[in-house]
Amino acid sequence: MSTKTHAKAYDGTGESAFVVQHEAIEVVGKKSLGLADAGVVASKFDGAGLYIVEDATTGDAAVISAIKTAGTLSVDKVAGPAVITTTKDTASSVNVYVEGGFITGQNLTGGAIDLVIKPFV
Repeated sequence: MSTKTHAKAYDGTGESAFVVQHEAIEVVGKKSLGLADAGVVASKFDGAGLYIVEDATTGDAAVISAIKTAGTLSVDKVAGPAVITTTKDTASSVNVYVEGGFITGQNLTGGAIDLVIKPFV
């Protein structure tokens, strides 16, 4: 889905004073409902950009950056709680890392979660 909105305003003489344009693009993410403890979900995301990673069960969310250098993807946490990490197998955490060239999510929180990964690439 892509939508565009245009607005034009006129001054007192009827001349165009400014034009505003807004464009919205639908973002499709990877959602894994009821991801069991020790569960892993591989996304199809392999591009550089920003990703929002959310444990929708608790509301914890983080911004993850992904960069590609010489064809190799790597991730780093830009902002978010300590419970979301970018290191595989970190205990008591939601871990987001690269495996097989794709962004991967891992639940080691001790219970099932609803994990959402949304790309902004």
